[in-house]
Amino acid sequence: MHKVCSRLHGPSLFGKTDPWNSVDACVKFHKGCGVLCQKSAVKHPTPVLAQIPPCDFKPEPYQGMSKDRLLDIRKNNCNPMTMKVTYYKKPVFINQGYMQWLWDVDGRRYLDLFAGVATVSVGHCNPKVTETAEKQLRRLWHTTAIYVYPQIQEYAEKLASLLPDPLKVLYDGATAITESGRLSVLHCEYVLLHVTYSRYCRVLQTGV
Repeated sequence: MHKVCSRLHGPSLFGKTDPWNSVDACVKFHKGCGVLCQKSAVKHPTPVLAQIPPCDFKPEPYQGMSKDRLLDIRKNNCNPMTMKVTYYKKPVFINQGYMQWLWDVDGRRYLDLFAGVATVSVGHCNPKVTETAEKQLRRLWHTTAIYVYPQIQEYAEKLASLLPDPLKVLYDGATAITESGRLSVLHCEYVLLHVTYSRYCRVLQTGV
């Protein structure tokens, strides 16, 4: 580290050097990776970090298993891939969510930029969605598609009206994946399927 101090003299009104119009300057030089670098000795104020916006929602206190117990179950009884795809040394233990916010088991609040891995774009526990889902769950949960249930037909008609021609036939769930695979094998020799959320890919040879 090399420290150089000097007194810079500025010109006066008469074009001569004015000792009273001088500026003290102190510059530090240091070698970084063999290259001479210059670093100003002027100290800048610490930047003000943005504060998280307030939220009136109060999450329920966590009263479940300990963190160690949860990790032990995750390691021994859950998909092994969940332990390999983590991007942190200490995971976040989520307790509750509301709209764009998440709370961990210790009560800390987070802004969910993942949007529930792109599955809750309307927010966690959205009041409107929750009310509609609760209304349906109190009426009927699930039955076979061989029966005619009014709400399914109403939803299909509304969704089809948003699609361009000739996309008017709708498939749901595993049926949609199966039918798309069948259409692909009719025209392709190899089909690459990516299974959503599983992070696995498989190549199928169709024999065409």
